[in-house]
Amino acid sequence: MTRFLSDAADGFLSGQYTNYNAAWNTCNYTAWGSYLRVGQRYDSGWYIVDRAAILFDTSSIPDSDTVTAVSLGLLVASDYSYVDFDLLVYRYNWDTSKGFDNVFDMGAAGSSDGNPAVQETPTVNTSGLAAGSWAVFSGLTTSWINKAGYTRYMVRSSRDAAMNAPTTMEYVSFYAGDHAESYRPYLDVTHGSGGVQRITRIFAQGILSDTPFCHW
Repeated sequence: MTRFLSDAADGFLSGQYTNYNAAWNTCNYTAWGSYLRVGQRYDSGWYIVDRAAILFDTSSIPDSDTVTAVSLGLLVASDYSYVDFDLLVYRYNWDTSKGFDNVFDMGAAGSSDGNPAVQETPTVNTSGLAAGSWAVFSGLTTSWINKAGYTRYMVRSSRDAAMNAPTTMEYVSFYAGDHAESYRPYLDVTHGSGGVQRITRIFAQGILSDTPFCHW
């Protein structure tokens, strides 16, 4: 197993408004640091929608290797899912140079390849999570792994995806890439050639920076 450590924190994007449609459609806060937030909440008249953007440097996988299995792991720092939901992973070549609103929307305009986000099949329900547990998404699309650069994903709540307005706390915080190795998001990639298989554990990297905070 080869471990690649991140040199920057992972990021999340957030819409924070007193109107749910505005919060769902418009990003007005991004953050990098110790934690990733995924989900929604209603707090003192404010609707807050959080979606995480993660990238992994998978360029060390030999071009000649065939990828046969991919799993993503996120370690729970805190669980505020008073209303449970499914965590959804999306294949998405998000590109912050296209604008935070466009990345937050997860459409074609926010990607480097002109394609909208595509949901992966594996999901994890928050009912089985608690602080210190892992949300592991096994069986991700093997062809998505980019052997020439970065492999990118976004994570959001199923209730967010369905536009179910929150009435209370329904979000989870995960440890991000600036924590010790054992806490960081990882991507396990099984790959090989000529009958030889290797498992590479790649730790997340993020490139988002803070923007003005709206509400906490």
